[in-house]
Amino acid sequence: MSSNMPQSKNLTESIAEKVDEELDDFLNEMMKKSKKTAETEDKSIEEIIAELETHPAFLKEIDPSKPLHPAVEALQALKYESENPFMKADSFKEEGNYLFKKRDYRTAVANYTEGIKVQAPDRMLNASLYCNRAASHYQLGNFGYALFDCVMACKFKEQYLKAFIRGSQCCIELKKFSDAIKWCEAGLKFEPENEKLSALKEKSLKLKKIQDRDLRKQQLQERKADVLESKLFNEIHKRHIKMKTDKQNGKTILSLSDLEGSNPGGAKVYLDDAGLLHWPVLFMYPEYNQSDFIESFSENHCFSDHILEMFQSCMVPWDEEHKYVPENIEIYFEENKTESLFRIPPEKSLLEILQHENFTVIGGTPAFILLVANSKFKGEFLKHYTLKSL
Repeated sequence: MSSNMPQSKNLTESIAEKVDEELDDFLNEMMKKSKKTAETEDKSIEEIIAELETHPAFLKEIDPSKPLHPAVEALQALKYESENPFMKADSFKEEGNYLFKKRDYRTAVANYTEGIKVQAPDRMLNASLYCNRAASHYQLGNFGYALFDCVMACKFKEQYLKAFIRGSQCCIELKKFSDAIKWCEAGLKFEPENEKLSALKEKSLKLKKIQDRDLRKQQLQERKADVLESKLFNEIHKRHIKMKTDKQNGKTILSLSDLEGSNPGGAKVYLDDAGLLHWPVLFMYPEYNQSDFIESFSENHCFSDHILEMFQSCMVPWDEEHKYVPENIEIYFEENKTESLFRIPPEKSLLEILQHENFTVIGGTPAFILLVANSKFKGEFLKHYTLKSL
């Protein structure tokens, strides 16, 4: 069957068009003959009808004693093909092959799929349909689908070299190098000298070696991270710092997610070489709906150290009245359970506050409220809380 044979639908349309054209030609020819013979020969109505009935457009039954009209032969071939599963599936395969050569891979997949749906009773044909569809999927980057089709192709034909090659290629693209080696070895059992499979196996072995090396590095890094994480948990526990944690089976569990800062920079607490904890800290200014984020606030630093650095030498753009100067700033932390505020003396260190019995670290980031002393906003703001001292 020709590789550029159209699908059945297109074939039907072309035959119909051809029949229409031939009918027009047939009628025109009869009219010409009628003009030429009008003076010498008169045909009866019965003779005209008999002549018309030889055309497939008017044919009611076939007379086996007479030659068939070419259009009738084409229609009979089409009918046979539509009723014969092998011919139908093979037609879809050939059309898919034609489209594959034209690099129309999506439509090729559709044709191979229609061929597979026919379920023709020919194992080689079905194997070819699956293998060719795998090639189309591969070109589209659908490596998982392509691998599945290779498996199916081998079910219909065990020693299908083309499927073994394509299957190993799919596994390489999916980074399943161990499986790629298995595909190559399975094919090499049937054809030990196949250069393509040998090259793919060698490539897979090299890639697997690199993959294994990278996996070992990753596992080593994870083990190191686990050790550091465990050490960090121990240091937090030793300092009696309370953190909002998950509860599992009635027990409080401190997990890595509790240490991950819910801040824009994603910073989180860490332990330096000197054994000091450094925390991401949030300063909030409710009067202006503003905030400052400090990525690394050492536990032994005082609040006054950061207040002086932030407000002594420069003006913040949102403080148009220049109220936020070090000597006027008051620092508080909130206890959510009782809706209480605790005022923090600026000379206190971060560690001293984190160890306070009423302080809890939420979201891995200690947060503090900054207000201006004797301001109208402070008076209104504090009405919503119970003010407590440390």
